Amino acid sequence: MKSITISTYVLRVRNNQKNLEYHKLNNLPGGRNLFGLLLEYLDHLEERPANDIDNQSLLRASHLHKSGRTLSGLLEKGEYGIKSSLVNIRKREITHERSVSEAEMLPFYFLMVVPSAGTKALVAFEMEGNAGINSQFERDFRSFLRQKCGECDLELDRLVPERLIKQYFSKGRVTKLRFVRFKVPTDIADAVQMGVDEQGSTIELQVKAKRGAAFSMGREIQDVLRGQMSAREFVQVKGLDYDTVKIEFDMNGKRRTMDLTEPGSFRADYNITNRIEMYGGHPTYSSIDRVAREIVREILPSIGLEARDV
Repeated sequence: MKSITISTYVLRVRNNQKNLEYHKLNNLPGGRNLFGLLLEYLDHLEERPANDIDNQSLLRASHLHKSGRTLSGLLEKGEYGIKSSLVNIRKREITHERSVSEAEMLPFYFLMVVPSAGTKALVAFEMEGNAGINSQFERDFRSFLRQKCGECDLELDRLVPERLIKQYFSKGRVTKLRFVRFKVPTDIADAVQMGVDEQGSTIELQVKAKRGAAFSMGREIQDVLRGQMSAREFVQVKGLDYDTVKIEFDMNGKRRTMDLTEPGSFRADYNITNRIEMYGGHPTYSSIDRVAREIVREILPSIGLEARDV
């Protein structure tokens, strides 16, 4: 089964006359506001799919829901221009010949949080394996935005990991340290004598804080992230020449893990495969909507936004 991921982005509207200036989302040129424009755009996509002739793809919206300052639903995309056959895997027979004018529409969940003040909104998109909707949405909504607001240009950026890391250092608690070595030492492998593969196995030492307590080593962790200290210099563990340190945070009862040798992996992408229900090869809307809102509520403070409407 393909992995299901929620990826998050910061959406801003830049003044294309002044590249370094961002418009306030509730006061765009012409008296428009971003929330209203997004709602108008999605309503239009629900009534009539957008046809990108150059890329031979369709984009439409469904299951639209407005709640407070949030918009959620499905963006369905499909490609056309290629003739193919659909085969029934049980009968091993061709059941349909797809023509060049037919597009298979695949649904992807989205959640948008647009505050009533400020210059930043948060957008969460579903990804199934390596397939997603963000690029097609960005391309199509940018065109729509320019038509409605000539001085506006869309900027859609991945949520920067450093923002999340700062949030976890300020509000989260380090509750566990995991020292990992990617090769089991020969003496340990010999002692175990259970067919341990030295090269294919790992050895791990875990240090847990007492219940309700936490480790205070934010400065050392940040030194590693800045490149002023290597992960192997983080803590000296006698008898264990470890390869990496994994830091486990507790943030309001939810746990996240960061690998100090790969801080970029501590990103605002969440694998939710085991937290949702599937039907017809896709997440059920109710289950992915529930999980996505939990995730967004957790990370909104990292970009200075409130989560009360989510």
